[in-house]
Amino acid sequence: MTTKKVLITGISGFLGAWSAKVLLENKFDVYGLVRKKGGLSSLSLLDLDTKIPLIVANLRNLKDLEAIFQENEFDYCLHFAGLTNPAYCKDHVHETFEANVAGVWNLLEAIQKKSPQTKTVVSSSYLTEQHNMESSPYAVSKLLGEWIAKTYSKRFGLTVVNVRNSNCFGPADVHLERIIPSTILLALNRKKISVFNETNARNFVYVKDVAKGYLHLLNAMNRNTADLDGLIFANDKKTRILDLTQRIVKLTETNAPIELLGKSHEETPEVSITPTQEKIGWSPSYSLNDALTETVEWYRGHRNQLSIKKD
Repeated sequence: MTTKKVLITGISGFLGAWSAKVLLENKFDVYGLVRKKGGLSSLSLLDLDTKIPLIVANLRNLKDLEAIFQENEFDYCLHFAGLTNPAYCKDHVHETFEANVAGVWNLLEAIQKKSPQTKTVVSSSYLTEQHNMESSPYAVSKLLGEWIAKTYSKRFGLTVVNVRNSNCFGPADVHLERIIPSTILLALNRKKISVFNETNARNFVYVKDVAKGYLHLLNAMNRNTADLDGLIFANDKKTRILDLTQRIVKLTETNAPIELLGKSHEETPEVSITPTQEKIGWSPSYSLNDALTETVEWYRGHRNQLSIKKD
């Protein structure tokens, strides 16, 4: 059996690094595209930064991308690179559109010119029409990226699939502002945890499950690419933020105090993973409690490596 060669953009990031780990374990030949080498990242925390060939390039530079696809024959490209923090994106609109929009069209332009056989997956967080698009540069940028992917697929006959992920969590996430890492670190340090709106609920999915989802997807694309666009990697159950916080505090065994504050205006819609189950045979295998247990233990053992924010 011929080893499949895959390029992962944003491989240093949380989902890129975990996807690389799973693909390596399943005998894929994995390469990574990075802006620079070195530094603390999910890739380094998983001890993969010296085990994967890393190509330094900027997605805003089309000529660099063309050279990469000219010199390499990739079977697949997983595109994770981009800005993912909605709050940061709101204050950096131009940078967001350059990274999340121009990055997609430069990547696909290089592929259609130099490597049209490469099958590409464009990844983003779960979005719905309920988002207030005018006030969310992140949401706009991701939707534009999806439409650019559809356009390149239709116009040039490229194999391009858009995939959305729910709220991913797990070990080795260096974005400590996200709700689960921040809550775990506050609890481990016995600091007060603020919860906005005790009834607010979100859909959480373990990163190990999502990474396996991309493996399922690549295998499905190798067999048949029809009707795979728009799949969602998520959990079919929502969890109240208050319940989540209480579980984390219990797992840390610290009795960190929880403070209930005013209501949040965020509403998270229901998510259906039925199409994903039917089309590629994927569904989450980890329970929330098992996933949180592994995650808490990882942060307990690695918190000295991380820049823990103080109150």
